[in-house]
Amino acid sequence: MAGFSPIFQSAESWIIAERLSEPNKRMDVGVTIGARCVATVIASQLPGKQMQPILMRHLKIEEPHIFSFYLDNFDGVLLINLNQFLEDTALKFIDMEDFSIIRWTLRLVKRPELQHAAQELQDEFKRLLNRIYELAERSSDGASSNARQLLDELSYACAQRPSPSLNGPTVLPHSTSR
Repeated sequence: MAGFSPIFQSAESWIIAERLSEPNKRMDVGVTIGARCVATVIASQLPGKQMQPILMRHLKIEEPHIFSFYLDNFDGVLLINLNQFLEDTALKFIDMEDFSIIRWTLRLVKRPELQHAAQELQDEFKRLLNRIYELAERSSDGASSNARQLLDELSYACAQRPSPSLNGPTVLPHSTSR
């Protein structure tokens, strides 16, 4: 990642990724997915003052005081970012033939410490994991395979591993409050 560091710390790169992240009929879906992946990796870096308004837009946080709350404990920002990526990109494109860009993105984002994030963010993450487990068990071959790969990457991407069993609901280790 060191060679890509200037890209992932550039407001210009983030603005370009932000603009390309919205699908349209003139743009290939691969460009949209790639842009979302770049934006997700950039959002996992602690932002300077110049990047904070872009991060707020990316995380879909409109109130500065709410953003400040999450910024004070960056694990909350990391988990919001991860949850949005799972919902808006990984799950939306789970049927893709080549899922490698999704996997690589999860390898590049900084890992949230789940127990340090707000409970509602942890609950959302658990809900998303349950959806991925269901897809791994019950979907078409491509989606099932991609869901299993996603689960493998998520066990690596998070400080606490999700339950490895595909036979039941997702259970994360009990988190302790601060």
